Amino acid sequence: MKNNKKKKKSIIIVFAIIIILVSGFLGTLYYITSTVNNYSYSEKKWISENTDTTYDVYVEPSLPIFSNNGKGVYYEYLNALKEDTGLNLNIVTTDTSNIKLVNKNYVGNDDIVIYKDHFIVVGEKDTVNKLTDLGGKTVGVLESDSETISLYLTAYKNINIKSFNSYNELSTEFDNKSISYMIVPMYKYINDIVTNDYEIVYHLDGLYSYYCLELNEEDNADLVSIMKKFYYRWENKAKSNINEYFLDIYYTAKNYTEIEKESITNEDFIVGYIENLPYEGKIRSNFTGLTNTYLSKFADMTGVTYKYIEYKDTKELNDALSNKKIDLALNYYSLSNDNYTSSRTLGPTEYVVLAHVDNNIVVNSLYSLVNMKVSMLSNMNLKYNMASKNLFEIKDFATVKTMIKNIDKDSIVIIEKEVYDYYKDSSLKNYSIRLIESVKLNNSFLLNKSNTAFNKSLLLIKVLELTICSFVYFSSATFFTSFLVSFLDVFIFFYLPSQIIIIHFYCCYIFFFYKYFIVYKKV
Repeated sequence: MKNNKKKKKSIIIVFAIIIILVSGFLGTLYYITSTVNNYSYSEKKWISENTDTTYDVYVEPSLPIFSNNGKGVYYEYLNALKEDTGLNLNIVTTDTSNIKLVNKNYVGNDDIVIYKDHFIVVGEKDTVNKLTDLGGKTVGVLESDSETISLYLTAYKNINIKSFNSYNELSTEFDNKSISYMIVPMYKYINDIVTNDYEIVYHLDGLYSYYCLELNEEDNADLVSIMKKFYYRWENKAKSNINEYFLDIYYTAKNYTEIEKESITNEDFIVGYIENLPYEGKIRSNFTGLTNTYLSKFADMTGVTYKYIEYKDTKELNDALSNKKIDLALNYYSLSNDNYTSSRTLGPTEYVVLAHVDNNIVVNSLYSLVNMKVSMLSNMNLKYNMASKNLFEIKDFATVKTMIKNIDKDSIVIIEKEVYDYYKDSSLKNYSIRLIESVKLNNSFLLNKSNTAFNKSLLLIKVLELTICSFVYFSSATFFTSFLVSFLDVFIFFYLPSQIIIIHFYCCYIFFFYKYFIVYKKV
């Protein structure tokens, strides 16, 4: 009995201590996050003492979305800061200030990154699946980007890079077909890209152009700190503003009327899909997958809403298309219907050749698989592409789960890399990549022709397909650093002392709880 009493007592104490520590940590975390970006007493005092002083802020001109003709994200940020603090911030277009809102190809230690743009390859439609396709071609770049791009393309020896002093010279040579391709940061030249319907044929992963708040902490340290703190409170608004300005550029270029703009958000749009993760499906009633990645970005920009209808197979989905029951579907299945038009393809798709870890097969190319039997997903565009090569026999399966159940140590599998990444730590953990390549597939959106408003709005998909890898980037690393410093300060000066007091209180509580509810009741 005594042992049982001791066990009960120990359980109560341990449980109470856990509650104390967790609640204390959560409370401290809340305290930090709610105060870390608030102005300190000294900063508030500095603001009140300097409202009559004028501070110059350089804003780089002629940047679409960010600073163009007195409008853009940069101006929105500065106007909001003025309203919040009452400080007199003078916007200048001469690069002489220590505080700057600019676009550049590198990030300084004190810079706050508002947006991370990426470089793109502009050229003829469907001409580039991988960078080696640029071999033997002349690629135009701006002189200011030449060094960065040349370094990025070092491994590709046969690309002829030609530099131009201005974008006008570069685009003129491209339009005249004197050069095959242009490589430029996308958002910086989005006006021209949208207006001229330029085809973006490749995204350069890892090559970025940054829209930054550039600060010099040696001068005006208080102002710099205030501008940083305010930005971290304002950054969600930055994302919204970027979307709004991008959309405005597109509407203007495509001559949308106000009625057409409003019609886009009048009703839910019906999306047809087949459960087949990681492409598309539901997890806990939430639609997810690659389709959702595209449509979510489109929804963020336009405000459209969706209703999702699941179909069990391609026959059911095709019947729905024939009867015009849905507004759009992402077409992985080589479906076609006269009621629907196709958007452009979504770009190159990486695929992998897999074999069991106990299989010693070496796959240098698809020709290594000649006359072999290969497992693939049926009714997928990747299967039709592979079948056209007529190199090997295809054993197809309706779903990923069915395929996984029926493969063994001798099986060779070809699937899209997104699928492998989804299952590599679970169902496919015993299979390793033997070959990885990219291919241009006919993966595209099918759009209902009869839904005029939606069909016209879905022209935006052309741009969204091309911008899918360029999501708004906020400087989380910088924030985390300041957060960590603040956390340590608060942990030492707030959390530990408070926990000593709280633990003392709870120990007293546990003592009286034990004495009353256990000892007293036994008596």
